[in-house]
Amino acid sequence: MKIAFFTDTYHPTIDGVVRAIDNFKKGLQKKGHEVKIFAPSPENEKDKEEDVVYAPSIQFPTYNQYRIPIYRSNLLKECIKFKPDIIHSHAMVLMAWSAKQAAKKLNVPLVGTFHTFLPYAGHYITTNQGLNEWFKKLSWDYLKWLYKDFDLVLCPSSYCKEIVSKNQIKTDLVVPSAVDLNLFKKQKNKKQQKEYILYFGRVAKEKNLDLLLEIAKLKSFNELDLPIIIAGDGPYREHIAKKVQENKLNIRLIGKVEEKDIAQLYSRAYLTINLSEFETQGLSAIESLAAGVPVLCLKNTALEELVKNNAGIAEYKEPNLLVLGIKTLIENNKYFSKNAAKEAKKYSIENCTKKLLGAYKIAIKTKIKN
Repeated sequence: MKIAFFTDTYHPTIDGVVRAIDNFKKGLQKKGHEVKIFAPSPENEKDKEEDVVYAPSIQFPTYNQYRIPIYRSNLLKECIKFKPDIIHSHAMVLMAWSAKQAAKKLNVPLVGTFHTFLPYAGHYITTNQGLNEWFKKLSWDYLKWLYKDFDLVLCPSSYCKEIVSKNQIKTDLVVPSAVDLNLFKKQKNKKQQKEYILYFGRVAKEKNLDLLLEIAKLKSFNELDLPIIIAGDGPYREHIAKKVQENKLNIRLIGKVEEKDIAQLYSRAYLTINLSEFETQGLSAIESLAAGVPVLCLKNTALEELVKNNAGIAEYKEPNLLVLGIKTLIENNKYFSKNAAKEAKKYSIENCTKKLLGAYKIAIKTKIKN
């Protein structure tokens, strides 16, 4: 099959959506399928990749890592030339519109993955609470309109499917995003000294990093004498750095991590901590499990699904309880690490690609029926 991926974000930006696209592309190509990516152009010409169709773009005003496509007519022309058997939109805004346009023009099945809780991202537009609530309602209405013409809408977790269904968007299947387990195999075989607690991901307000700061202030946490490493970049980094300095917290911000260094970064952590309520799945948490590093997360989130088989701990949103969770994961590290590595196998590229191809078959049948 020929498969067209449309996305609002791509390299050099690294986030969960980009990682999902990369890993599914690997899995599909290994099965003999051809994948072409349609994305907003990067800021620098040197960051462009072969076999990617770019739409000219400008920087998103409140989040420098993201781009807004401003001219998309070339996408349809290139997609027609590619002649895909199926179009898969990993996008939710302008690139998703282009995916819809191309699928309609070519009369091919259109599949979408609900990667991001867009309605909860209003803080990038306004700090006014009333306007934020208005944005949330408007966003759900917009997403209902967007997905009504899709042949199949996928969610990466059961939690995401439940939230999306509650908001009257028909979702058909859970197809998790994959992680490349091979990235962590060599490192797992090496004995590494555990040195810190790790947060690895975008440094953004919706990631609940202020709660991490509250944990770091507690005497019970500081008795552990372990630093928290915040790896990654984003618009909230300056705010976090300022709070760390003001409160003299045992937290180090190390910025962007090169892909070749990711496995080693995880291997030196007792645990990773991800307190986000924004995740539709939590790909960095699955990477942590793949590295044999247990995860501490909040209850009633998508991340809770990942740790249910003792691959980590889900705790209530209270700093003292979260410190107890940290202590439990450190004291029983071997037990939780073993379960983490076992749980990660569910999310291998091979397993997730198999589910994705099953979803594509359903989409094709649905298109034929209609």
